[in-house]
Amino acid sequence: MTVAEMKNEVLQSGECVMETSGKVNEMVESAGYTMEAFGNMSSVMESMIQELDEISGKVDEMNGRRHAVLDKIRAIGDSSEHTVRSTEEVNRFLGQQMEDSEALKSEVVKMMDSMKQLENAIETFRLN
Repeated sequence: MTVAEMKNEVLQSGECVMETSGKVNEMVESAGYTMEAFGNMSSVMESMIQELDEISGKVDEMNGRRHAVLDKIRAIGDSSEHTVRSTEEVNRFLGQQMEDSEALKSEVVKMMDSMKQLENAIETFRLN
């Protein structure tokens, strides 16, 4: 190999190194952009996780309120059932009182008849 050929080879090698160096620089720059993108994605994910935690807390709070409302609805239902039973009981007692009142009225009528008969008997006794 002649000096000129060696010089030519060295120049070609230098160009190859320069070209490779440029490609490496491009790759480093691209890797930097990729890392920046992943950093941004990581920030967005952290933000989303925080927001999801807040939403989860609010959902838990809403669930607690829902259970409280259900408990109150059940209490109202129980109270309503008690009111219905009490109303039925009052109606039964009122019905019994009406029956007793009718029986008492009947007895009063009988007593009035008996008193009239007694008065008539006394009047008849006085006349005799």
